Amino acid sequence: MIRDAQNTFVDNTDIASAESNVIFVGGGDAVKEMYLYATVAAGTGGTVTLKTADAESMSGAVTLGEYPLAAAAPVRARVPIGMKKYLQVDVSAGSCTGKLSAFLAYDVNVE
Repeated sequence: MIRDAQNTFVDNTDIASAESNVIFVGGGDAVKEMYLYATVAAGTGGTVTLKTADAESMSGAVTLGEYPLAAAAPVRARVPIGMKKYLQVDVSAGSCTGKLSAFLAYDVNVE
């Protein structure tokens, strides 16, 4: 899996204070599939919500998907059809603790 800094929502940041970057993807659905990958150090019960909007401020954002987050099972989800110009994630920690990383990748190791 190759990580690109421009496709990173959150990079190794404490989940309690993590704020997501907004990523410009240009709009339209990707010809080459992209995947959302998210991992947390410990715990279960968290949720990662992938949102998209036409404005960088994320006004009028719509949800593309919600994914369970747990230390033992990182999120490895294909970005669904319906992308607009910008993407962002919202994270609900649940009982997850520690460092969070979330980013887009063109390939992930699916287990």
